[in-house]
Amino acid sequence: MAEILMKAASFVAIIAMGYCLRRAGFFKESDFGLLSKIVLKITLPAAIVTNFSKIELDPSMLGLALPGFLGGGRVFNSAGSGAQCA
Repeated sequence: MAEILMKAASFVAIIAMGYCLRRAGFFKESDFGLLSKIVLKITLPAAIVTNFSKIELDPSMLGLALPGFLGGGRVFNSAGSGAQCA
């Protein structure tokens, strides 16, 4: 329980630090694009790869993911043909 609270507190501290740095003028409006690219293209994939190394995969769980992949493929294929998603 303490480990979960510590992780949550660290996330809140990072968000608060970013807010305080923005209010202090450390970040400008033009920095938003660069920071979002760093997060989405470097940090997020690195976090996903790091967490996959800690997971034990059970083959039965892959069967549960298959309908999601097939359903997602249907959504993207129909969206490409001019259909509007709600």
